[in-house]
Amino acid sequence: MTAPFCDRHQTSHGPSGCAFCGIEKRIAEADAAAASHDPVNHPAHYTRGGIECIDVIEKLGLGFHLGNALKYLWRAGVKGDELEDLRKARWYLDREIARLERIRSNTVQGTFAVGLVHAEDEGPR
Repeated sequence: MTAPFCDRHQTSHGPSGCAFCGIEKRIAEADAAAASHDPVNHPAHYTRGGIECIDVIEKLGLGFHLGNALKYLWRAGVKGDELEDLRKARWYLDREIARLERIRSNTVQGTFAVGLVHAEDEGPR
């Protein structure tokens, strides 16, 4: 017996139907939810394909710098200036790299230092 076929996408169905139809349904549901978004608790520009950026950051345990970098990558081109968001993401990545390099350098020298925030290091908000 052959698997059911999706005429629309010209593909065989998997166990739970056409994968493409399932994705389209999820996107449509996400778009409907975004249309009635809550700008404080669930901003539309932080939700893509039904997935909210904060959920990914928390699930992966990314921490402050990497979490902010992902946040700006996630919303790039959706809210405001895409290039500005990419620069902000890079700023946070550079900050995390510098923090890890300080830790590695201090660990190699036999000490461990906690990365401190300096006034001159202030960056995007």
